[in-house]
Order: sequence, then C-alpha cells, then structure tokens
Amino acid sequence: LNSNDDEGFDSGDISDSEESESFFNADIGISKKFGDNQSWQAGLVVKNIIEQEVTSTLGTEMMISPQARIGISHNTSWSTIAIDLDLTDNDSVVAGNSSQFLAAGIELDAFDTAQLRFGYRHNLSDDDGEDLLSAGLGLSPLGISLEISAIGNEDTVGVVFQTGFRF
Repeated sequence: LNSNDDEGFDSGDISDSEESESFFNADIGISKKFGDNQSWQAGLVVKNIIEQEVTSTLGTEMMISPQARIGISHNTSWSTIAIDLDLTDNDSVVAGNSSQFLAAGIELDAFDTAQLRFGYRHNLSDDDGEDLLSAGLGLSPLGISLEISAIGNEDTVGVVFQTGFRF
C-alpha cells in the first residue's frame, strides 16, 4: 500500500472465501501375526470406506474414494522389514495423476533407543512416475522421540523433523 494513496485500503474489498464443511468417514483394517515367534505380520486396510464428493470454495469437485492396501512385515528384536502394495488405483485429490504405490522399507533399532530407517516407493500407475528414496534417523530415549528424515529423487528433495511423546 502506498501511504500517499488518497483512496486508502478498505478491508471490505476482500471477498470472504472461507467455508467450512464436515463429514464422517472411517477406515477398517485387520492384521494377523504368524510364523516362528510371531515374527511375521500381514495386514489389509481399507481407508475412506464411505465414498464422498467434496466441493472446494473455487468450485472444484473432489472425490474421496475407498483405498485398499495390503502389507507384510518381518520383525526381530533389532529390525523390521516391510512391503506394502496399494490394491486400488487412487485418484489424486488435488493433482491429475493417479497413484498405486509399491513401497518397501527397513528399520534397524538399537536397544529401543536409536533407529535407522531406509525406504523406497514406486508408483505403478505412472510410467513416468518418480521413485522416491527415503532415509531417517530416530532417537527415542525415555518415551520421547525425535526423528529427522529426508525424501527425494533427482527432481525433488524433502526434509522432515518430527517429535513425539509415548506414555
């Protein structure tokens, strides 16, 4: 704003584009441990079991559809290895590309205090899909957790810092 402007600023010139809408949805899942010492675990989850259409303030219609995923993991006292697969092709809520992810990860855990994590994710629905690699370091002494991780490929880089409390 220019302080020499005789017309000034009128907050009434700004349109109110804020709207609020609430709806109910639910996820449902099941898992089963098996094998020697119950070290294997398999699971199935269906997210957003109630299909709904939501309209943004700009009039964009977005469909919230059910999404199904299966996974299997192997756990020891010091490691976890897991693979997950989307069973459904999932339309993006905001962008035009759909996704169906195959993801794998490993976590190495030292004395329930320090964790080292590595992961890989591939989009099966997009031939030009960008695979993502991730790596993270976690510290979790006395029920307090701190984690820093990085995700990326040749075009994208992200960093996450997360804290938590366990009681």
